[in-house]
Amino acid sequence: MKRIYSIMALIAMVMVSCVPEAEKATVETRKVTDVTSNSARVVCNVSDDGAAEVSSRGVCWDTSESPTIETASSMGAGSGIGNYECEVDGLESNTTYYVRAYATNSVGTSYGEEKSFNTLNGNEDSDHSGEIAGHSFVDLGLPSGLKWATCNVGAENPEDYGDYFAWGETSPKAEYTFENSITYGEQMSDISGNAQYDAATANWGGSWRMPTKEEMQELVDHCEWEWTQVNGVYGSKVIGPNGSCIFLPAAGRRYGTSLSLDGSNGYCWSSTPYGSYDYYYDYDAYYLNFNDGYENVDYYGRNCGQTVRPITE
Repeated sequence: MKRIYSIMALIAMVMVSCVPEAEKATVETRKVTDVTSNSARVVCNVSDDGAAEVSSRGVCWDTSESPTIETASSMGAGSGIGNYECEVDGLESNTTYYVRAYATNSVGTSYGEEKSFNTLNGNEDSDHSGEIAGHSFVDLGLPSGLKWATCNVGAENPEDYGDYFAWGETSPKAEYTFENSITYGEQMSDISGNAQYDAATANWGGSWRMPTKEEMQELVDHCEWEWTQVNGVYGSKVIGPNGSCIFLPAAGRRYGTSLSLDGSNGYCWSSTPYGSYDYYYDYDAYYLNFNDGYENVDYYGRNCGQTVRPITE
């Protein structure tokens, strides 16, 4: 009998030792969307409960960095693991906010990556923004009435670089060379809206297309450009005549298999091939070029990989 008790005790010890030690949950602040002058939607996810039930989860936000549920405003969003969203309202217009997801279990409270966003000013009502084919746009109040996308093709957030495309190609690739460019050396007309060559139209559909050289020049001529950071990513805040804005990340460009000048320079393809009278006519295309204190429309070799920021009517 004594031996049986010993065996049972040993089994109990083994079972206890197999129970994982609880730790804080893992939570993600995925993105901030639908920003207005006084509200924003925060998308989050609890991916791991840390072997202890998540009793509460939500978001916290403040005008200072590193908000916590003890020091900042917060909003709960139920319990457990999985995706959740919070509609944060009562915000001040034209203000920078910092937001983090949080999740609490018996071990303590953990926080997701901090995201920052700028609320719109009083002139930026909901009619200045919208969505087409699942992608958001902002009406900057430009003379043409064109609306600019809030993200690059292939990006989920405004600060994400997104995909890189050789000019006139609709898919990213591992290497960008003269030899594998399908338009380098070819006589081409403007490709805006042509799904065979336009990366915006091909990937996003709807009425999305690449901007022409003239439409990029309008963005340069009629907007204020402010070099800034969004969630640690350098780029240009482009403020339209009506006070609405978009963010263009300094995503650099790709040659061969390498990425260069990211963090200091941004390059976005236009739909317009270079139209001079020399031999470069068939080898270059116009693009938007910007960095700290400089923005213009220039031309460059079609073979390199650059980002695409779509527009729509």
